[in-house]
Amino acid sequence: DLQFLEQVGAAQVASQSPYLFKPQQAWLVTRRSGGFGPRGPGGTNLAPGATVFFHLPAEYDGSTPVKLSFSDASGTLIRSFTLHLKAKAKPAPPSENPAVARQQREERATAVEPGMNRFQWDLTYPDAVEVKGIYNSFFSAAPPVGPEVLPGSYSVTLTYGNTTQKQPFVVKLDPTLQTTQAELQQRFDLLMRVHDALN
Repeated sequence: DLQFLEQVGAAQVASQSPYLFKPQQAWLVTRRSGGFGPRGPGGTNLAPGATVFFHLPAEYDGSTPVKLSFSDASGTLIRSFTLHLKAKAKPAPPSENPAVARQQREERATAVEPGMNRFQWDLTYPDAVEVKGIYNSFFSAAPPVGPEVLPGSYSVTLTYGNTTQKQPFVVKLDPTLQTTQAELQQRFDLLMRVHDALN
């Protein structure tokens, strides 16, 4: 992340103060996450979503509330994550229950510590409510993951106690994807209707 490295060199980050760095441009992409058969040659891709780097005071011990919030260009909140102090104990093995496993992943993703931290937002709205009686697995129904955002301008806000810092960033569509903004909007509107109906 060259933009982050450039900011580190120019920023004056005090050890006792929180600091939010401006995220690099994020891309909406289609990634292959499963399937069978050989994979073609390829390099290492960037982590999907928006990467947020931020610094927490050296004295942070978990008692001060910390939150990362993502909003659209109009300032409407999309998603908010409450962060917590990273536990020193070894994390529990992944659960075989899909709902519990998702909760474990979110707990790992929101664990932070004093100093520099990195958070990866997957560019999605909050997950829909789990439907009881449906077992989500690789071969059956997919988890009710929230819809992906549209290409456009967004912002992230770091709240540490009573202080807030905000940085803008842009989400663009992978130019190799053969779709239009109108088609993306139609897909988004449909997914949001399904999402809201489940909730």
